[in-house]
Amino acid sequence: MEISAKKTKRQNTIDMRQKRQRELLLEKLRETHILGVACKKASISRAAYYRWREDKEFAIEADEALREGKETMNDFAESQLMKKVAEGNMHAIKYFLGYNKNEYRYRPDLIADMERHREMDEFRHSWKYIIEETKKIDDLKNENKQLMKKISELESSKNKPKNGAN
Repeated sequence: MEISAKKTKRQNTIDMRQKRQRELLLEKLRETHILGVACKKASISRAAYYRWREDKEFAIEADEALREGKETMNDFAESQLMKKVAEGNMHAIKYFLGYNKNEYRYRPDLIADMERHREMDEFRHSWKYIIEETKKIDDLKNENKQLMKKISELESSKNKPKNGAN
């Protein structure tokens, strides 16, 4: 009977220690939803955590603690984002607006349309430039024809005999 009492006392000690470890782990999971960090802070192995999850009640408590930890981290991240927005950080402002206002959302279809319009504008500008340059060339050709005509007239007037001579 004495051996049985010792086993029971020893088992009670182990159970109490595991209960404290589980509670500490759940507390750490609520602080941060990162399992590895929580296990390290609670000084238990991941293997022990997964072994404990075989107990349905602990698995439910652990999942709830992880969810609370994730919410805590999300709240913290959001508060840091808001702090950066208040400081005027343009990246934070663009990020916040992009996820909270439809007009600022990233829209690949709209960006593609804008790119096509930009390309069309460049194309139109290129054609406009080509047309203007072609007109300049035509004007120069006309000027050249007129000059050639004047030169031809001058040369023919030089070659004509003057009326009173001879």
